[in-house]
Parts: sequence; C-alpha cells; structure tokens
Amino acid sequence: MTCFNIKVQIRISETMRNNDFGNTLGVYSPKDGIIVKRSKLNSKKSFLGMLIHEFTHHISGANDHTREFENQLTEFLGILLANQAEPNSKNSTIDLTENDYIQSPPIEQK
Repeated sequence: MTCFNIKVQIRISETMRNNDFGNTLGVYSPKDGIIVKRSKLNSKKSFLGMLIHEFTHHISGANDHTREFENQLTEFLGILLANQAEPNSKNSTIDLTENDYIQSPPIEQK
C-alpha cells in the first residue's frame, strides 16, 4: 500500500492582512505554507476547521470559490470522516492511500 507523504509548514502569526473577503485568520501560499493567526488557536474546533481548509489549498493548488477547491475539500472531508468511522480503529492517524482517490497528484517538495 502506497501512502502520500504530504508535508506543509505551519506558521503562527500575531497579525494577518485582511483580504477581499474580510478578516483573514488563515492563509496558504506555496512559498510560505499555512499561516495561522494566533487567536485561531483559542478554539480547537475553529483551528482544525481552518487547518483543513488551508491544507486543501495545499493539496489541490486551487483558489477559494472554485469548483476544483470545493471538489477536493469534499473528497478530503470524506476521507477524514471515513477514517474516523472505522469501528476498530486503534489510532487517530489519517492514512491517505492511493485507494482513497485523491484528485490531485502528490506535491513534490523542493
């Protein structure tokens, strides 16, 4: 079984620039990875939701409000939920295998 080894740097910032959509709390860029506003760490649920969103940008390469991004996010959430729904799961790791049908190919790290 082949696993995708997908890595991205996560940085914490005290401040973030606003964008066209309002108050930015997280952002992804191929150069800098995922950047999270420190206040996002106050809520586990909010932080993990934002992390999934930004990580989807990383694996898909797609922008917000595009069909490609929405399709990849839906696929990724399905994989996460299927993994958590396993009744005999002995750990909480997430194994993204070829059988999980990731739409985007693995990203090569330089």
